[in-house]
Amino acid sequence: MKHFRLLERLFKREIYGHISNENERADGSYGSIWRHARAWLHLGHSFCIGTEWSFPSRFTHIGIEFGGYSEHDCMVKIACPLFAVWLYVEGLLTWNFKKKLTHDHWFYQGRTLEIAVHNGGIWFHLWVAEDDLHGKRPRWRDFVVYPLDLLLGRQEYSCKKLNAQSVVIPMPEGSYPATVTLECARWKRRRWPFPLVRMTADIDIPQGVPVPGKGENSWDCGDDAIYGMSCAATTVEEAISKVVSSALRDRMRYGGSHVMQSQP
Repeated sequence: MKHFRLLERLFKREIYGHISNENERADGSYGSIWRHARAWLHLGHSFCIGTEWSFPSRFTHIGIEFGGYSEHDCMVKIACPLFAVWLYVEGLLTWNFKKKLTHDHWFYQGRTLEIAVHNGGIWFHLWVAEDDLHGKRPRWRDFVVYPLDLLLGRQEYSCKKLNAQSVVIPMPEGSYPATVTLECARWKRRRWPFPLVRMTADIDIPQGVPVPGKGENSWDCGDDAIYGMSCAATTVEEAISKVVSSALRDRMRYGGSHVMQSQP
């Protein structure tokens, strides 16, 4: 409090701060505040300095953002798998500066200068606007580089159908006719001798295997059904077992332990 009072005398305005623990566990309790938290320092009613940190981090990026739809006027962000830190300010930019960022939009859009790594690529955003969907922006200002594609060649996909068989899906209330198609999916790079091969199954169930709705919204409170499924499987029997286990799991989770009767 003594430090806040000294700052109040220096800036001649009210100064206060607060912190929020964001390290929430699955059971609803909270862990150490040093793992994940947010903190704010308010200087008066309009200006605010805030930060957020996380150890470890799910992100990898470095950049700066100005304005936009968020409440922050300016944000500096640095993140890697070991840690992530975001530092932002509010009440900094004047309206005249915001209008300069807008350019050909009637509403206020921010600008982003960032390099990010995710989904196997390095993403470059060089002073681009939010929701800028028109084709006037040069491609060099917003692009992605995939290092593996440059080094080993682009990944080419091919799929070969191995077998299509008529089967029945056995359920406690009866059986449901279905068609199981086994496929071999293959991803190959030109300069890499080892392709990625995966056996998959495509199951088509015209009548549908009844399951209860999730009940999370007004439109999914009634009965539902599994009419098809794509999954990893090497045999027809494995594909059938995955449909049965998925239906029984949904019934136990959303509809209790009772056995749903098949629809006529």
